[in-house]
Amino acid sequence: MKKAICYFGGAAIIILGGIIVLMAPYNYVGFLAQPGSEYEFEIFDSPGFYNQFTIIVRANAENSSVIIVDLEISNITHTNVYGVSMNLTSVNLVPNSNPPIYQQLIKLEVPPGTYFIIVDRIVGANWIDLSFRQESNSKTVIAIGASLNIIGLVIAIAGYFLPGTFFPQGDERVVGWGYEPKDNSSD
Repeated sequence: MKKAICYFGGAAIIILGGIIVLMAPYNYVGFLAQPGSEYEFEIFDSPGFYNQFTIIVRANAENSSVIIVDLEISNITHTNVYGVSMNLTSVNLVPNSNPPIYQQLIKLEVPPGTYFIIVDRIVGANWIDLSFRQESNSKTVIAIGASLNIIGLVIAIAGYFLPGTFFPQGDERVVGWGYEPKDNSSD
């Protein structure tokens, strides 16, 4: 019986850990962008999310050692407009990349709401990889879920090393399998 409790209890804890990992707050989207491209991104006002907006730009250099990217970020009512200019130089070069890839990120504090991002200008590359991410406590939630997965695995493995069998044997059985022959001696 202890063996079955460890097996099923460990499996239940592993499933609970997986559910917690899937419930981690995460808001991320990525695009391939060219000048004039427009994108929409929502900053959530929910538990676990912060009002921090991260913009990540990656670009392949095309015979240029400097890549300039200008973005315009505005909320849906255009009351908050942010101009972002990124200069990707050799400082932003991704190590061991062939052809050279430049990457830079910028974090902005913005109030919750829907934002439009317009790529105004790209110099030194035809297109960029543009990613938006809202900061959250997802790492903490994922660490808790992963810890539960490890605990569940340890419990299930411990059940393997417990003495006895998975199904009760002999007198411990609750239900006997098969059938009982009829007793005809009362005739």
